[in-house]
Amino acid sequence: ELKVSTKNKKSNHNNASQSFFGLKYGILMGGSYYFVKDDDINAMTTYNTNSYQLTSTGNTKGAHLGLMAQIRIWKILIRPELMFNMNTISYNIIDTSNASNNTVGEQWFAYMDTPVLLGYKAGAARFMAGPVWHHYLGNLSGTQDFMKDLKKRTIGFQAGLGIDIKNIGFDLRYETKGKFLEQNTLLNSGNRLRAAETPERVFLSISYSY
Repeated sequence: ELKVSTKNKKSNHNNASQSFFGLKYGILMGGSYYFVKDDDINAMTTYNTNSYQLTSTGNTKGAHLGLMAQIRIWKILIRPELMFNMNTISYNIIDTSNASNNTVGEQWFAYMDTPVLLGYKAGAARFMAGPVWHHYLGNLSGTQDFMKDLKKRTIGFQAGLGIDIKNIGFDLRYETKGKFLEQNTLLNSGNRLRAAETPERVFLSISYSY
């Protein structure tokens, strides 16, 4: 009887430890949609601040693939992620001095995104929020009308809701505009154009954890 009681105590202790602390890691992927307004684009050049005007065509979307880890201490979650993010944004370039030079360009850009989120778990649901750092990797489109400065880095803020069903997780998040940590530029016909903050976006991710 004493031996059975000792085993039960150990089993109860292990169950209590497992319920208090949890660790999992896995892969994630998903898509995003950016909310770009004309006011989000700052029309400036180093040569003539009145020569060009940039507007958005509204065709802004993206996709991401990455890794995640999640540490749970009771109901508190800490979730760092590392995501390779590709997005496309279409621009209208309006030459205010010569309308015949107006052009439209679409660019695919690559970023490495690093969110670090803090959350609260309630059953299968998760409430997550925290900062995200964007590091610009390069232009994937191959066109020369637009080129971004390789030194661009921005920081934003994400918040959203997640649901876990066994090993599968679903996350829907909103991200605020990203603030520049370094100067960002576009290059058009030899003129430097400084863009505004990175736009707001909403995105959905699907993850598989181990």
